[in-house]
Amino acid sequence: MQIVLSLPGIGPVTARAVCARFRSLHELLSADAAQLATVPGISPARAAALEQLLHASLPPSEGGKAGEA
Repeated sequence: MQIVLSLPGIGPVTARAVCARFRSLHELLSADAAQLATVPGISPARAAALEQLLHASLPPSEGGKAGEA
């Protein structure tokens, strides 16, 4: 629940609704905007913004794999 609460524009009521709709973090991270918009309290515009945030690529770690620069 704390991870969901850290998302922009998500308060406690909406966070509970998100947790009820998406039973795992993997399910939430795999959700598209249409799925996110089915959660009460998440508008289509907010769903699109959350989708971009949740699907953003993270920069590679500094350690990287062996052989990488």
